Amino acid sequence: MVSSAECPPKNTDQGFWVGSAVSIALSLVMKLVGCSIQQVGIGGFMGKSMLVRQTACVHKVQIRCIEYVLRQKGFTMGKVAILCGGPDWPTSVLAGILKLPLIEMLVGTLPIIFFIIPCALTGSFYLKSNDPTSMLASASSLMALASLIVTGVLWAISAWAVQQALEEHPEEVTRPLVENVHLEWLDYRSEYVRKKLKTTWSSISPGVRLVWTFGVLTQIFVCHCFQWLFTSLVGKFAVSDSIDTLTFIAGFNAEDGLFTYQSLALIGVYAFAWSGHVVYCIWKRRALGPGRLAALKECDEMEAKWKEEYIKMCKLKAPTDAGAAGDAKVADSRETEVDADDEVVGGYSVHV
Repeated sequence: MVSSAECPPKNTDQGFWVGSAVSIALSLVMKLVGCSIQQVGIGGFMGKSMLVRQTACVHKVQIRCIEYVLRQKGFTMGKVAILCGGPDWPTSVLAGILKLPLIEMLVGTLPIIFFIIPCALTGSFYLKSNDPTSMLASASSLMALASLIVTGVLWAISAWAVQQALEEHPEEVTRPLVENVHLEWLDYRSEYVRKKLKTTWSSISPGVRLVWTFGVLTQIFVCHCFQWLFTSLVGKFAVSDSIDTLTFIAGFNAEDGLFTYQSLALIGVYAFAWSGHVVYCIWKRRALGPGRLAALKECDEMEAKWKEEYIKMCKLKAPTDAGAAGDAKVADSRETEVDADDEVVGGYSVHV
């Protein structure tokens, strides 16, 4: 929108279309740069971190299905749909963790241009919404609809590809893997501690319950005030208006600017109401702290045995020789550095 409005010569059709083209090109470059940073910077360099791997859920069935699709040779419809329509965090980070070729992933992401074009033009055409003589006055809504359609198509194809991987190769994407033993243990430990520290409403201190409830009701009240009295609390400022005409503080009248004193006061009250949740978090840490330490100590005592049993289960469900070659390639791409005090398990260093 800014490029279309400010690109010289300003206020001309030539500047408008050149600016629109620039915004499309910049959006594509930003998308590719973002994917590169996430794949190389996070997935590549930080992929050895168990925290990153757990956050990316690389051991979960859904992500393993995505992994299977991304490992396919060439550019299948499902692979391109996942690269273009999938969320950047798990998709690009997963590609880095799996050490997939960056250039191949970027080339597979290029069709995202068919989403970027209508999305960028939505903002550009919005500038023409106040010009009744322009044919583009109503095109902004059309481009927004086109963006939603492209997004829906990409998600549908991605879901179809993931479902196909699950149905056609269930054993490969669902069987437990030895190299995921530490990730599975972290999930088990988190769930074990959560069950041990399960908190009920009656177990919370009455004073904490009162403060927390007051904070919740206050925030609900503020939200309803903005819902019912929005035009009286907040002024109007279209994205196509000049920033030079903006008055941030409107005083008591919403027509004199953007935010009235009343709206700022309500925002302050809403922020202060968060103190109820802060009080609850402090109480929870103090009340459940000893129990958490005890639960973690219990986990430490059972960790070695649990991992040993998990590894045995993985070996019992190991693939046949026919599928061993493909699994060997997967394991080779997951090799990590090994510390001297760690045991090598499935290409990973696992402290036991």
